Amino acid sequence: MRSFLTAIVVIGILAAAALVIYHYMGQHKSLDSPPNSAQSTAAPAATVPTNAGTPQLEKTTAWTAASNTAMSITGDIETTPHIITIAKVTYPVVLVRDLHGDELQSSANLLALETPIPTGTEGRLYSIHIPASVKLLRGNTLCGGDGTAWLLAVISHGGESSGASGADLYLAFFSGAAEPVLQTQALNNSTALCGTFNYEQAASSPAAPGPH
Repeated sequence: MRSFLTAIVVIGILAAAALVIYHYMGQHKSLDSPPNSAQSTAAPAATVPTNAGTPQLEKTTAWTAASNTAMSITGDIETTPHIITIAKVTYPVVLVRDLHGDELQSSANLLALETPIPTGTEGRLYSIHIPASVKLLRGNTLCGGDGTAWLLAVISHGGESSGASGADLYLAFFSGAAEPVLQTQALNNSTALCGTFNYEQAASSPAAPGPH
């Protein structure tokens, strides 16, 4: 009888040991075991582009001074949509707004574009900061003893007066804290207008991106 009970106890111990081993093996699969269904249906992690936030290069357009004021004060200039380079010094420009309707027509009149203005003519108003102390060609300044605060830019594609590459750039600089009023009468009477400047797109320059 004692032998029988001993055998029962031993069998029970072995059975318990077998259950422990089975449970342990189920929780510790090998590294190459296939994932369970919950893992296999999980959404993959989002991929972040390696070039996220990288600024794109912008083309530079070269302009040849065409008017007397441009030739005597600024010389040839270069532009991108966000900068203007005058006398080898670069100045950031910030777009205020695109010009349409009366504002575009009044600006074209101020800058002496041909009438009617050519199809595809574009105009934009920018803010800019050029200190009064900045000397350009021959010791000239843009706005006399005042700093330059505003830039009016109009570009004409394919007009009768366009340069070899088919584009003309017309600029007007303004001083003062107040944004210039782009209406014919206000522009004609403006005391903040510093001067107007005309340029032709250089023959070897890429298509003009701005400021315009």
